[in-house]
Amino acid sequence: MDEKNAEQLKARTRAAFDAQAATYDAGMEGEHARRLYPHVR
Repeated sequence: MDEKNAEQLKARTRAAFDAQAATYDAGMEGEHARRLYPHVR
């Protein structure tokens, strides 16, 4: 993977996370993390 492709992938990953960020704490997107780390809330 070259640097340009890596940057494009990084940007897509950030956009996908940003789209989920509003519901991450209470929605399905963060359910796995909440189960793994219940003490972090």
